[in-house]
Amino acid sequence: MMNVAAHRFSDAGLVELPGGAVSIAPMLLAKRMQAATSRKIPANETIWCEGDARSHIFVVRTGAVCLSRTLANGRRIVLDFAYPGDIIGMGADTHPCDAHTVQLTRLEAIPAGAFKRAVQEDPEFGRQASIQVANALSAAYQHVVVISKLSASERLASFLVALSRRNEANGLSALSVLLPMKRLDIADFLGLTIETVSRTFTRFRDAGLIAMDQHNVVVFRDLPKLRSLAAGESEDE
Repeated sequence: MMNVAAHRFSDAGLVELPGGAVSIAPMLLAKRMQAATSRKIPANETIWCEGDARSHIFVVRTGAVCLSRTLANGRRIVLDFAYPGDIIGMGADTHPCDAHTVQLTRLEAIPAGAFKRAVQEDPEFGRQASIQVANALSAAYQHVVVISKLSASERLASFLVALSRRNEANGLSALSVLLPMKRLDIADFLGLTIETVSRTFTRFRDAGLIAMDQHNVVVFRDLPKLRSLAAGESEDE
C-alpha cells in the first residue's frame, strides 16, 4: 500500500470544511498556509505507519480514516476513526499508531513545522490545539470504559449514538448515520468479533431500534432506547 506521508501532495487549494467542524480545523485552514496541499487518497491506503516520523498534520476533508495498532501476536486494535473536520497527526515526533483510509478520502496536509510555528505565533490557535489534544484524550478514556465495562449491545449502541451526536453537532440529521468503515473495523474498535457485531446489528434491526437504509447507512427508529443502552441503563442481549 502507498504511504501517503512519503509522497508529494498535489491539487493544492483550500476547500471550506462543513459547518460545525471542530473549531481548530477552520482556524488552521483560515491561515491559508502556503505549504498546505491536498490530495484524494483511495480506500485502504496507508497514510502513515506506527513509528514513522511525524512530517505533516492532516485535516480530513471528506471520507474517513482508521487509526489502529497491531500487537505482537498480529491482532489489530482500532483506536479511533477520523471524519471530515477532524485533525490527525498531532502529538509526538513519531506516530504511535497506523493510519489508513477506509474509503476515498481527501486530506489537507500541513507540514509539521508550519503547524508548530502557527501554535507558537498565535496564542489562541495554540489554545485550540491544546483543546483538540485534550478532547482526544478524553474520548480515549471514555472508549476504555466502553470496551471494558459494557456489553456487546451497549458497545454498539454507544458507537452509533456517538456518530448521531457528531452529526447533530455538525448540523446534520441525528436520526441516521453513514458507516464508511467495514464491519471488521467496527469489531476491532469495539473489542468484539465481526460475528458478534453482525448479530448485534441484526438484533437492533429486529427489535425496531434501527433500519439499514443501505448496507452502510443506519436509520434510527428508537434513538432514546439506543441512548439508554449506550449509557448502560438497559440491556438488549
